[in-house]
Amino acid sequence: MIVVEHDKDFVRQVARTVTVLHQGMMLAEGSYEEIEKNPAVLQVYLKNED
Repeated sequence: MIVVEHDKDFVRQVARTVTVLHQGMMLAEGSYEEIEKNPAVLQVYLKNED
């Protein structure tokens, strides 16, 4: 199943593998835990979150 979602809490609950896209290209892929620590993902998407 493929789910497109921006709600991180929902993604954490349902996804075994997360693929992060940025400007139409794959930026990162892995478990939610890997993605939330990925430097490229943090730089592009999470840098302004508390």
